[in-house]
Parts: sequence; C-alpha cells; structure tokens
Amino acid sequence: PGVTSAGAPTISAERALEVASAGLGLSGELPEIVERQADGERRTVFATTAEYVERPVVRLVLLPLGAGAARLTWEAMVHEAVSGWDNLYRVLVDARTGEAVLREMLTRYAGPTTPADAVGEVFDCEDPAACGRTLVSFAGDPTASPLFWVRDRQNLTQGNNIAARHDYTAGNSNTEDNMADGSRKLDFSFPFTNSWETSGDYGSDSDAGVANAFYWGNVIHDHWYDLGFDEAAGNYQDDNFGLGGLEGDHVNVDVQDGATQPFFRNNANWSPSLDGTPPRTNYYLWTSPERDGAFDAGVIWHEFGHGLSTRLVGGPSTQCLGGAQGGGMGEGWSDWVAINRFHDAASDPAGPIVVGEYVTGNSERGIRRYPYHLDLAVNPLTYA
Repeated sequence: PGVTSAGAPTISAERALEVASAGLGLSGELPEIVERQADGERRTVFATTAEYVERPVVRLVLLPLGAGAARLTWEAMVHEAVSGWDNLYRVLVDARTGEAVLREMLTRYAGPTTPADAVGEVFDCEDPAACGRTLVSFAGDPTASPLFWVRDRQNLTQGNNIAARHDYTAGNSNTEDNMADGSRKLDFSFPFTNSWETSGDYGSDSDAGVANAFYWGNVIHDHWYDLGFDEAAGNYQDDNFGLGGLEGDHVNVDVQDGATQPFFRNNANWSPSLDGTPPRTNYYLWTSPERDGAFDAGVIWHEFGHGLSTRLVGGPSTQCLGGAQGGGMGEGWSDWVAINRFHDAASDPAGPIVVGEYVTGNSERGIRRYPYHLDLAVNPLTYA
C-alpha cells in the first residue's frame, strides 16, 4: 500500500532461477519453460529435472522496505532434490541487479530445528592458538534477542542483529550466497584446518570463520544490551519491537575481506553509521604469521567497540569521533572493551596486556607499539 510504481525488471525470470538455484548448491542449468504469463506478475513455470522435486515457479513480487518503499524482486519457489532432504525454498532475487536478497526454507520438520536449537562450534576465547573450539548455543539471550540469533525459517548466519558472510573480493555485497549455511539442523559447526597458515588456502576455513564472527557479534550485542545499550540507546537491530530508536541497522560482518587481493591484509575496520543505517565491519587475512582475523575475538570486540562509542558519544544520530583526538580516544576505548572482556584485573593489575596477539603472533605488544602496562618503563606513552 502506498507504493505507486516499482518499475520494470531488467533481468529475466530465467536468470532469477539461475541465481536462486546456484545459491542452493544446484548446477543452475535451466529447465525447460512449460508455462509463462506475459503480464502482471509474469509467472513462469519450469519443468522438473533431476535437481528439482517439483516444478520451479518464478513470479514478480514486491519486497517492502518501509513506508511507501518497495523493491521489485523475482520470487523463485525452488523445491530442491540435491541435498537429500528435498527442502522447499523461497528465494527473492532483485529484479534489476540479479542479487539474491532473501532466502528462507519453507519445509518444516518435526525435529528440533527452531532458532532456539541452533548451535555452532567456535573459538570461545581470545587467542585460538591457546584453546580449542567449543560447541556453544547460537540461540542468544531471550531478553536481548527475542527473535534469536538466526532468523526464523532460515539456516544462514543472519538474524535481527548480525549478518555475517565472506567477502573475498571486498565488494561489500550483501548476498546470502556468501553466508555460512547451518543446514536444516541449524548446526553451524564447520571444519577448521588452519589452512591459511599451513598452505595459503583461505577458502577451506571460510565457513568456520563466518560462524565464529557471527557468534561473537551476537554475544557482544546481547552483553551490551544487558548493560543498557538497547534500542532507545541506538543499538544495532533490524526490528526494535517498538522500544525506541531507529530500525533496520543490523551489523554487516565481512570475513576474509579482499582475500583475492593481496593488498587487503593485516587489518580490521568498522565503518560507523547513524541510527537506522547498517554499519559494516571487515576482518582481513593476516601475514607473518598467516592468521585469519575472523578467529581473533579480541580484534572483533575492538571493532565492535567503535560501534558502541560512535553511537553513544553525541548520540546515535551524530558522528563526533573524528580527528586525531577523537579517533585516538575511540581506539583506546575499543582496546579497553576487548581487554575488559578477556582479562581479569585482579590476576595482574599492572599488566602487560595486549590486543591482537593471535593475528600478529606477538604476545609482547600485539597490534600496538607497546603493551598496556602501568609501568612507564614498559609503556612510556602518556596523554601528554
């Protein structure tokens, strides 16, 4: 209602089915068209093949974006026959760009496959070199994340708070095809072989990295919500449940960003946004040693710290931390956020403490020139 025109499609129903099918692991080889509607929603029916249980059906639909706004998409109903589960999916493909913007599994199982049952294997520590992986819940805190971490009727690393994916080309694409898929079991446990460090192969551990970053992003969201960084304070959620603030600003988390381009290395970042607009945080591959930033929880907490400070200083609809002084304070606060999570001051109140020990392989100073320490002989830096 209220949308006067959504324009005309620039890609065909056939192309939409190719995109939808490829994202589900099908070959993308087009079946024969058995029925096509010339106008209206341009409903197109394709023949069944060995990859489709039922005839794929593609039609034009509007995806609401807010008051008076909508995106024209092709809706592809795909009943796949390649996974062994014969699941029915609804995939929305942008009718102009050809990008898959929504994918949901419509098949329902009697077994425990709700978002409350989601699990995943992650490095539940700051430095993966010093601990093993742990199977943890991906359900989330019911107060902070009432819609759970994983979106209902989906099995991907996206939800109300976080959308995590790999971004090998640094294209900042929001496509669901690059997300980790927990299958109908909602089990986000993927192999970790440390292949980037041992053989220069980053792709083998990509899903494990996406799941790891998705987990920590949601942990941070729920922890800060409990401390008061909620909807009214300007936190990051698609649905604010009428509790204040602006909606539609989940955090986009890009893992192995720019992996195909060697100059995208040895860093991480956070691009801040005003309340109601999604921010983006990128985690790169590191060299000497070869480590994946998606597995360094301290670095993830640091970057999300920028998301906290840029929304709280001056309010969620301003940006006040520019320049050398503001930027320096933001860096220090973000380091403190990571340190506060993983270090107990009672065990060693003086230090030294570092951030980024895993990605740098440096236990003496991490990503900084000096470790955090009260002894000026160890860290001579002062505000002056």
